[in-house]
Amino acid sequence: MEVKGTDYSFATKTGSPTSPYGEIHDCNGEDFRSPCPYFSSAIINTRETGLVVSPSVTWGKVSGWATAIRNFKISSDGTEITFGCLGWCGICGPSTGSITFQVSNEFVSAAAATAVICQT
Repeated sequence: MEVKGTDYSFATKTGSPTSPYGEIHDCNGEDFRSPCPYFSSAIINTRETGLVVSPSVTWGKVSGWATAIRNFKISSDGTEITFGCLGWCGICGPSTGSITFQVSNEFVSAAAATAVICQT
């Protein structure tokens, strides 16, 4: 499954209305030069959907000068991704292009357990 980057039917977004889903912009400057502690941030949460972002998606700088992804974390179950972006009018997000999803292990495990219960 691939995300249509401009469809926010099931997402909440603040900031620039032209950013594709999963991308964040920052114009505060380089981490080592800017005293401003407020850099852009993103949270992608797929809890209780049965989906996780595919591990084949790579994350980082999409464009910009002196731009870098910051504090990138994926939850142990893969249902939540958080990251920040810093740079001089840079963009961070999926550097491989579109975000793709796969069925989560939790969903598969629950379905398998149900199937075993049904067989007995």
